[in-house]
Amino acid sequence: MSFMEAVLQVAIQSPLATWGATLSTVLGGIKIWEVFFKDRVRLDTSFLFTDEPGGAHEIDIANLSSIPVQISAWTLAYEPRLFRWNLETVELTHAYNRGFRIDGHSSKKLSFSGIDKFAWGSDAPSNTNLCLTLHIFGRPRPKRLRVDPP
Repeated sequence: MSFMEAVLQVAIQSPLATWGATLSTVLGGIKIWEVFFKDRVRLDTSFLFTDEPGGAHEIDIANLSSIPVQISAWTLAYEPRLFRWNLETVELTHAYNRGFRIDGHSSKKLSFSGIDKFAWGSDAPSNTNLCLTLHIFGRPRPKRLRVDPP
């Protein structure tokens, strides 16, 4: 008797057990989908950097998920690219900034003008990426979002 024949024989003899196994497998698959795909925090950035003397740099943080996100603090820095251990991180924000909340499917705009305006493009440090680090309540590690133009 093969394995499939044995499974078929048990399924015929005990339809209630077969129904329970099938139902629990389907519900387990739905729960895994909810936890790992539906209910995860998804953040993205867009930006507008300007060369105008009075203009401000703007970074938009978009919450693509339906879950509200509470940011406790954030920093903006030029971080070394991959395999560039000899370079240092250049902080662009003076200290940890105050937190904010981003509701589901909405965005938050960060504006940098005056003394907060930073160098970008050819004026930026070489071999670095502009990264926005967000410290999210309830998460052990901060979320890093790359803001560099491609």
